[in-house]
Amino acid sequence: MSDITEVPGPQYGATAQVSVSTTATLVLAANVTRVATVFVNTAASTTVYLGFSNAVTASTGFPVAGGASVSMNTSAAVYGITASSTVTVGVLQTET
Repeated sequence: MSDITEVPGPQYGATAQVSVSTTATLVLAANVTRVATVFVNTAASTTVYLGFSNAVTASTGFPVAGGASVSMNTSAAVYGITASSTVTVGVLQTET
């Protein structure tokens, strides 16, 4: 008998590249089976702001600087916006 217990982890994954500009954009739809998500701002210097509603603004959103990333453990929809310009947000999510 083994003392090791296997704990099931994420079994599926998905990636996306989403263009985000000065209008709130759905970056990732709600998904109850999502375990974790990483968002990468691929822009060199433009900040993208993330939030959980289409009312997100550059003043209310969570800032992700150019070249930076943030991970979230949420099943909620995530929206993004910029104060100027258009950026690409890379998304990697895992699901059960």
